[in-house]
Amino acid sequence: MRDLAKKAFEKDPDIWDYIDENGRSIYNIIEEDKSILETASPTPYLKVALKFPFISILTCQPPDWIPFTEKWKKKYLSSVSYDITYLSHQEEKLKVIGYNYLIDDYPKFSSYNNIILIDKPYNRNIKVPIRVENSNKLEKIIDIITGEKI
Repeated sequence: MRDLAKKAFEKDPDIWDYIDENGRSIYNIIEEDKSILETASPTPYLKVALKFPFISILTCQPPDWIPFTEKWKKKYLSSVSYDITYLSHQEEKLKVIGYNYLIDDYPKFSSYNNIILIDKPYNRNIKVPIRVENSNKLEKIIDIITGEKI
């Protein structure tokens, strides 16, 4: 929901483990300036999430990033109820979702059976059952999965 890569690199990197011209990963850049976590713009997909009265968020981040994430959430998610689960590793998300769907852009899951993959340059080599390139397509996919219009 938050566009950290564009805030950190001013673009979507072509590879997940992108290193900038100064030898820094997104993790390094955020460690140098944690306010990025609070000031990053929302992605266009946030408007879809905000159509629901309740959303569940799964995220992986170091504990010292959480206060900044909490400030971002207060700014952008005040109109909905939500719960947030902080995890240690991306793969844990698959265990949490069970048979539900997860909307994510991560390119290294062991399975994409219940993933709606947000298209990014760094995940285009992944073969997935469901890929969305924009928020309108995401909305249509959710309508099909849920059987009702959001």
